Amino acid sequence: MSACPVEAFYKTPEGPVIYKAERCMGCRYCMMACPFAIPTYEWDKPVPLVRKCTFCYERITADKSLPRHERMPACVSSCPVGTLQFGEHDQLLKEARYRLEKEPEKYHQAIYGEKEAGGTSWLYISPVPFTALGFPGNIPEQHYSEFTEQALGSVPPLIIAGGSILSFLYVMWKRKIEIAAEQSSDSANNEGGGK
Repeated sequence: MSACPVEAFYKTPEGPVIYKAERCMGCRYCMMACPFAIPTYEWDKPVPLVRKCTFCYERITADKSLPRHERMPACVSSCPVGTLQFGEHDQLLKEARYRLEKEPEKYHQAIYGEKEAGGTSWLYISPVPFTALGFPGNIPEQHYSEFTEQALGSVPPLIIAGGSILSFLYVMWKRKIEIAAEQSSDSANNEGGGK
C-alpha cells in the first residue's frame, strides 16, 4: 500500500486494503514491493487491473442486522471445518496461540504473519515449516511503510542538492558566456580603435 505512488490502495478502518482502479496508473510497483506476491495483474485483459483479496469488503461492511456468517469473507463462511477464521487481529492471534499450545505435535510452532513485515492481516499456522509451503522466509519484522518513509525522506534533500548544483553550474556557464562576450567586444573595440 505504501509503495503505490498514486495511492491506488488504501487501508479501510475495518482492516482490508482496498484497490481504487480509477487511480491506478498500471506501474505494478505494488507487485514488486509486496514480499508475499499478493497483488496480481490481469495480463490477459485489454484494460488490466491489479487484483488482490479484499476480505470481501462489501460483505464485512454490510448491514449489521444480517447474520454474522453473511458479514464474513465468503471463504470463511463457506469453510465446512472452521479452518479459516475471521475477526479482530488480537483475537485471531490468541486463537492461533491456543491451537499451537493445545496440540503442539500437530503444528509447526510458529505463527506466520505475526511479526513478518510488522504483522499482516492474515495469520497462518501449519503442520510444516512455512518455507515448505512456499512462503518467503526472509521477511524483516519492520513495517514496509517505514522503508517507504525512509526512501521518500531522502528525496527532498536530493532534489534541493541537485537543484543547487545545477543552479550553480548554470550561473557559472552564464558568467563564462558574459566574460567571453566582454572579451570579444573589447578586442573588437581595440582592433577598431587602432585604425
